[in-house]
Amino acid sequence: IYAANSQKGRRITAAQGNTRIVSIISPSGGTGKSSITAGCSVLCAGRGIRTFYLNLENIPSTNLFFHGDSTQSFSNAIFHLKGRGANLSLKLEGAKSIDTGSNVHYFKPPENIQDLNELTESDLVCLMNELKNSGVYDLIFIDTSAGLSPINTAIIKNSDIILLVMNPNRGSELKLRGLRAGLDLLERKQGVKLTCKIIPVINRVEEKAGKLFLEECDGFLDRCEQPAEIGDYSCRGFSDISSGLLENREFLSELGIV
Repeated sequence: IYAANSQKGRRITAAQGNTRIVSIISPSGGTGKSSITAGCSVLCAGRGIRTFYLNLENIPSTNLFFHGDSTQSFSNAIFHLKGRGANLSLKLEGAKSIDTGSNVHYFKPPENIQDLNELTESDLVCLMNELKNSGVYDLIFIDTSAGLSPINTAIIKNSDIILLVMNPNRGSELKLRGLRAGLDLLERKQGVKLTCKIIPVINRVEEKAGKLFLEECDGFLDRCEQPAEIGDYSCRGFSDISSGLLENREFLSELGIV
């Protein structure tokens, strides 16, 4: 109410302000990307880390993982971003919901998925900056659609950490080559460093198959952080995810969680 009616611009500021944005990407669908995003969010929130989950898939799967009682949704957030009016950070904070079981903060899916088409790269960068600069959250996890669309490009360019989720199969290998070419072009044309921010996540894998997959990736992953093998948890129940299936200390240490 204050944000809507006050003539004075107010920002949300927290005492601590070292927010990191972690985007989760994949060259193909069905890799377990969404479960990893949600699982990381729940795990961090359970450890007392102030966590925001942002779903930017073409068709969000948010309701599969989180449930809150807010009457607002991501449609409201998009409306506020378009207006760029005073008290934007307050309005965005008012549009969020809080999951009753995990205490993860998030936006409910838009009222209509067509609303997502209204979100431009500029709007997205503004949203990420508002969430980060407020200092309200320690970690922001962003679930993306597969590929390197303009929206995904804006996300990874403004991320501190990029989790690249893959399954060891021929389809993933071929699509990884295409993703690598796209990232190389971005780095050359726009002068940005992306691959050094990537943590490869080999999901649904046995050790032998994982090592063979790494050998067939033509050295691309050598430019990234050390790959993390997380195992096949993406197809299990969410209660399993939230109760410790992500307790891979090597993987978590890359995120700065342990």
